[in-house]
Amino acid sequence: MLDSATIDGLKALRLDAMAAALAEQREQASYTGLGFDERLGLLVDRELTARASRRMDRCLKAARLRSPAAVEDIDFLHPRGLDRAQILSLAQAHWASNRRAVVITGPTGSGKTYLACALAHAAIRNGHTALYQRARGCSTSWPSPAATAASPGCSPAGPAPACWSLTTCSRTRLTGDLAGEP
Repeated sequence: MLDSATIDGLKALRLDAMAAALAEQREQASYTGLGFDERLGLLVDRELTARASRRMDRCLKAARLRSPAAVEDIDFLHPRGLDRAQILSLAQAHWASNRRAVVITGPTGSGKTYLACALAHAAIRNGHTALYQRARGCSTSWPSPAATAASPGCSPAGPAPACWSLTTCSRTRLTGDLAGEP
């Protein structure tokens, strides 16, 4: 009876993964040889892993990425002029930590959207938020990044995303802050 009360208590505390792991430990004899600290560590690890997975799923859903792209799936052998070292460096998302932008240009069908989604996915894996939006009818004057982040309706509820993935934009040359110039 004490086992079910403990499991119910864990569920009441919203520790569902820990409750499932405890039930699993009770059913399998291989856990009986472990000490209390080891078993507790396994329970806590299971809960932390489940929460991280749910957060990742929630952030990926909120990002509304156009494709389920991942940096690991990028074909560097295709002749697009991608620099493997540069893409892998961008995948570490230091640019998102520093509130910088990555602008991807290229001809139609070259994989700009896929690459943007892959970098946004990598930013989410590194603890940032992202938002994919298709930019329709972009004008030649771009708002500043600070104004864009403060614009109502541009991001889902909560703080502005660290990574914004825009596609189908202007043909004009980016200057100033948007081009990464001082």
